[in-house]
Amino acid sequence: GAGRNNLTAAAASSPVHERILRDIQFGSGIGALYRPDNNHQIASFSSRGPNADGRTGPNILANGFASFAQGANGGISLVSGTSFSSPTVAGIAAVLHAAFPDATPADVRAAILRSARPDVVPTATPVDQGFGYVDAAGAAALLAAGSVAPVADEAPAKNSVAQNVQQGAGIHPIEQSHFATRIEGLRPAERREFYYMVKKNT
Repeated sequence: GAGRNNLTAAAASSPVHERILRDIQFGSGIGALYRPDNNHQIASFSSRGPNADGRTGPNILANGFASFAQGANGGISLVSGTSFSSPTVAGIAAVLHAAFPDATPADVRAAILRSARPDVVPTATPVDQGFGYVDAAGAAALLAAGSVAPVADEAPAKNSVAQNVQQGAGIHPIEQSHFATRIEGLRPAERREFYYMVKKNT
């Protein structure tokens, strides 16, 4: 997922999907108790940024928790992973290419990114979700309008990972040997991460 000018997908968890899964696992009505928060969340297993070259991380967000999938035997399963948010985005890209055959791959990529909704997951940052939650109809509307500004996939790419992360993602890695902080007021599924510079062979 670190290649340039591709689409990398983070995984979201919708309350509806998780509640259905928990009802199936633990009994009817348990889902609402298990997942009382009504907001979309970043799935706990989702990849996050930043990349070593300074890019913020995944480009786009799609549901990847308890997604409905049809198996080879025709049965329906609830499946989780970025391996299920990624096919959602790939499917949207394929449908957009079919609907707008004159659009270049860069046009389709730009439409998907520029139409993404950054407000679907209230706790998400660009490091978690890139441009935001994928919006197929919004991307189609941009392509139908006929002009989508390209989205560059640039990074500082300095000699130092610390420089890259600081300049590209706005994160200052911790370089001292002792560090203390206090975390409070986190919302459901929100998390804080700390980036350490660790010397080779540590």
